[in-house]
Amino acid sequence: MRDNKNYVLQFSDAITTRRCALRIEPEHSAWPLRRLLDYYLKCCPIRQLLDEGRITESSAETLQTLQDLVYIASDDGQLHGMFAGVLFKQAERAIDLDDMPEATAARVGERQAEIIDITIDRLNVGYDRNWTGFHKRRWDRDAELHTRFVLDSLERRHSPHEASDILGLKSKKDRMDFLRAVARRIWESQFESYSRFTGRKLIYKMGDETVRNIVEGAGGICSEKVQALKFITDQYGLQSEYLLAGAEAKSHIPEEKLRELLTTFDFRFAKRYMRFWQHTALLYTIDDSIILVDATNGNIPFLFLEGDAARRVLGSDDKQAGPVKMAVRGEGFYYHRVSQDTVEKRYC
Repeated sequence: MRDNKNYVLQFSDAITTRRCALRIEPEHSAWPLRRLLDYYLKCCPIRQLLDEGRITESSAETLQTLQDLVYIASDDGQLHGMFAGVLFKQAERAIDLDDMPEATAARVGERQAEIIDITIDRLNVGYDRNWTGFHKRRWDRDAELHTRFVLDSLERRHSPHEASDILGLKSKKDRMDFLRAVARRIWESQFESYSRFTGRKLIYKMGDETVRNIVEGAGGICSEKVQALKFITDQYGLQSEYLLAGAEAKSHIPEEKLRELLTTFDFRFAKRYMRFWQHTALLYTIDDSIILVDATNGNIPFLFLEGDAARRVLGSDDKQAGPVKMAVRGEGFYYHRVSQDTVEKRYC
């Protein structure tokens, strides 16, 4: 006889607290964890589940995000094996991939259901994200929104005809105008953290999520805005690197100490080092020019420093500070070039 119970599979990420749920076939409740993950997480037929009313739009969006956190993506955006160190738990108890997860009886609205609750534990995962594939998957997921954001950014500063020409990125001037327009649009959006308490309630937004948040009338904090700008400009082939910055952080940046903090998570005596990563920005190379771009806003003016102006800010001997006003007191923010993995590991 067919099992008429409702079986709900729920995935929760222990770090970001993101959670999604979907209704599975009753016979699939007897599958081992490995098979459930392959079918309902890695290769989930999301469109089919939406059409059948077995997953909500919100859960579908979260599930796609969890795919990116659990599985390694190739440059073309295809998912492959899991990141080393990913563990799975039920009720704080580790569960092996070959084990059959337990279901717990619960009420979902007016219905009885059996809940298979799986927690994704990524505390022991390294820093192996392929940012090319990660960004491609997220761009393709909502390409129309991202493309419209770019065009709208250009048309705020240029006529529709000029914006269309700039999008061709045929000349250095086109690429500079493109970068300035998109960066300015991001800078003009709100510098805020209230978004984590409203809407999708994301504790921390990645680049594409920040773009959507800006489109919806909100914004983000400095590192979220920086990722949004890099997410877009990477898609259009502009070469960039992350910068770190901090108030009165003029001396040589202690990269080894910062990497050690990301490994040990021991911040007890780290205040003198952490000031170097209070803030982030981007450095672009366009043809023969470098451009320092700070599009974060808050109490930082829009910075678009080209050539010698950028070099003076990034110099190692006579480094100049960027002006920042914290409440009523002015402070000097010092920008540093840094090994990219030191910054990228903060976003994994």
